[in-house]
Amino acid sequence: MREKPKKLLILFAMLSIPAGFLTGHDHVVFWWHHVSFMDAILGGIGTFLLMFIITFVAAFTSQKEDFYD
Repeated sequence: MREKPKKLLILFAMLSIPAGFLTGHDHVVFWWHHVSFMDAILGGIGTFLLMFIITFVAAFTSQKEDFYD
């Protein structure tokens, strides 16, 4: 990954938590909407969980280099 997009990604991720304090939910449906920045935290946890699952599944489904030989 190039340095500039990586830095922008980290910057936007860091700014999303304080932005959660500035915005609020008018109609709270789920328990995590009571915490201002919980959507960003749950999104990050979900992303890492999906990456872990994909890595785990890829270890079993990947083919060897000499598969077609």
